[in-house]
Amino acid sequence: MNIQYNDLQGYLSGLAAPLRQEREADPRTRHNLLLVSGDSIRSQPKLEDSRRQAGTATLYTQVQTRQPVGASRFTTSNTPQAFTLIRENGQWKIADDAYVLDRATIIREAVEATKKKP
Repeated sequence: MNIQYNDLQGYLSGLAAPLRQEREADPRTRHNLLLVSGDSIRSQPKLEDSRRQAGTATLYTQVQTRQPVGASRFTTSNTPQAFTLIRENGQWKIADDAYVLDRATIIREAVEATKKKP
């Protein structure tokens, strides 16, 4: 939810301490979240499986994204995505935010490609 609502503080608070410190120091974090938040409004993760082992958990999901087609129709795409979490001070925290970084890169490249078209 924090990603969908472009809630930077909520997003950062959900990250494990080393990752949170890295993202707080990265000037691109705010912009990456902004890019992904707009895209995520049409997305919903569906939990497929989970594995828990020695203070870590991995959630295996299918991220379903609806894309409008015309005025009244849409298509749905499914993207497999694993999320790794670690136990930190009694709470589960995201240990790897590759999803946000990957989505931001894809969106940024699509925007740049659009700008280059005459």
